[in-house]
Amino acid sequence: MKKLSRSFLIVGGVLAIIGFFGFLLFGGIFIYASKGISDSYIMEAFQDIWDRVRGLTDEEKIETIRNLMRNIGIIILVVSVLSIPSMILCFTASAKQSQGVLIATIVFNAICGSVFGILGAIFGLISQSRERNAQLAKPQEPTIE
Repeated sequence: MKKLSRSFLIVGGVLAIIGFFGFLLFGGIFIYASKGISDSYIMEAFQDIWDRVRGLTDEEKIETIRNLMRNIGIIILVVSVLSIPSMILCFTASAKQSQGVLIATIVFNAICGSVFGILGAIFGLISQSRERNAQLAKPQEPTIE
């Protein structure tokens, strides 16, 4: 169980690295596209939505889409930044399986959506619990005082 935990944590760390660069790229694309997209493209691409929205001028509609794209880009960049502690915790937990590090790994991988990191940390906690129970189940040698 400990080997499986370490394997999952290493895979989770590698996926966090890949996720960091992927989220960084897509967040940058969304922010850049929010500034560089043409007004006519926005009006054509979202024509079905504009038919249902009444009371907004064309400039307000365009600004709404630009703000939405920028905000989505910022959220993606925040997730990208949170991938860094997730990666660090995955690699730290695979080397040193302490309970606090494993719990922090679960939290940050849940935020970033890395299933491998979460499973690796859960398996690590289970293996620690089994080791602790095995040590407690050993018969104690009587001590003479």
